[in-house]
Amino acid sequence: MDGRIRARTLSQLALYLPEVEQTAAYQAALEATCAIANEGDRAKTLGQLAPHLPVELLPSALEVTRAIADGRGRARALGQLAPHLPEVEQPTVYQAALEAACAITLEPSKGATGTSWSACRPSRWPGSRPTAS
Repeated sequence: MDGRIRARTLSQLALYLPEVEQTAAYQAALEATCAIANEGDRAKTLGQLAPHLPVELLPSALEVTRAIADGRGRARALGQLAPHLPEVEQPTVYQAALEAACAITLEPSKGATGTSWSACRPSRWPGSRPTAS
């Protein structure tokens, strides 16, 4: 079975399981996600799984997300995972998402318009402290 389908099915099924069995189902969904060969698909699936993961699985999800070599996918997955992490970790993860996004190189044929990524303001992210401009 395709890892994406397996992960999605397990995470949906977990919602209906007794609480004591949910963590095991989410762990299996995370393992299925890790087995997805295409990094873009893995990143997308991690992002979809993030809101449902129990707190004890978030460190594993973060580790898997940080291992994604594709900057676009890593930036997306980190941004989707960050709000579900403990508040103290969020600024660091948002910063990593920003760095991954800034490293993305767009070719003119792919929609690059000369927009500067420096316009991104980490101070506007949840959990961030305002900075002097």
